[in-house]
Amino acid sequence: TLDDAVYRVPFALGATQIDVGARRMVASFTTTNDNLSRFAHSLALGADGSIYVSRGQFDNAMCPSPEPRLGAVLRIGAGHDLFGDMLSDGLRDPLYIRCMPWGSCYAAELTGDTWEQAGGTEKLVELRDGESFGYPCCVAFGIPNPDLPATTDCSRVATPARTFPLHNTPFGFDWERSGGWPEPYKNGFFVGLHGSFGSWLHAGLQWAPTDPRTHSPTQPTTDFALGFGRDGAISRVADVVFAPDGRLFFSDDQGGAIYWIAPRTLRRQKR
Repeated sequence: TLDDAVYRVPFALGATQIDVGARRMVASFTTTNDNLSRFAHSLALGADGSIYVSRGQFDNAMCPSPEPRLGAVLRIGAGHDLFGDMLSDGLRDPLYIRCMPWGSCYAAELTGDTWEQAGGTEKLVELRDGESFGYPCCVAFGIPNPDLPATTDCSRVATPARTFPLHNTPFGFDWERSGGWPEPYKNGFFVGLHGSFGSWLHAGLQWAPTDPRTHSPTQPTTDFALGFGRDGAISRVADVVFAPDGRLFFSDDQGGAIYWIAPRTLRRQKR
């Protein structure tokens, strides 16, 4: 995925380069609102074979949105509109889509940057057909954007699976599901916090226990590892992914490194 489109490129096992000349467009990000469109996009493959892409937007108070595909997660590929078919909208910056084996897809959503006093929060959202999370019209269910009239209808805003304090900036996230981690971390939810834009405050790696039925975090996330931030040994966590063997990998996009963590009791899988 690039800033203008999603492309399909042939790949041969063992190849170290892609044939750029052979790329074919899968979905277009062409827009008449370039001043609103964010360059960041995330791709995910659903358990049913569907391909999803996210589109973000910059802070604004244009309600209703002049282009609903900005701030949305779309289905793309064969059988879908070139510009994508809507899954969920009303998002500002839905980063790091994850589609899990149990069939649900999720996104880390970053809300309006100036919404502290209005009750704004960052979010983990479970993506369901037709649901809207309100941006830019609404801060949350029942809470209009403070720059809009108090009569703005926010009665249909979907509820997130979990919220985070504004400017903690959740990026990559994943669930432990190897069965090899001990309690209380077994089946836990893990998330990388990129921290506040200027200060890197609250950058780190956090976790929370989950409901075994819904997989949603059952409490606010807390520190799993320490030593992050501008003065830390590791700068800012950008992505978090569990490997099939149970190791937890996370990246530092400022320090240019990838780390892994695992319980000492984790058994190495046979190759």
